[in-house]
Amino acid sequence: RGLEGRDVEDVREYIDNNSEKYRRMVDWIAKDLGVSTLRYQTMDDMVKAIGLPKEKLCLYCWTGQCPGATRPKPLTEILEVKSQPTKRPVDTKVTV
Repeated sequence: RGLEGRDVEDVREYIDNNSEKYRRMVDWIAKDLGVSTLRYQTMDDMVKAIGLPKEKLCLYCWTGQCPGATRPKPLTEILEVKSQPTKRPVDTKVTV
């Protein structure tokens, strides 16, 4: 919102670390935090730094896949689900 003045409906360009929107976002966040440099870790670099097999780690934040799940959800699918309104249960009790 801070970059575009409104909620962003399609975040794919902000997720792609090779895009201009991604670079502008990182620069904006760095300035907001008051830091001179800000870098985000890639999943592969994080796994390498930890030194454990990928299969032993929970990588849900990167893949959308729960440990032990058979197929990862694409990030666009995760974002689509999160953007849908939450359904609240209807109270069916009747007070007389």
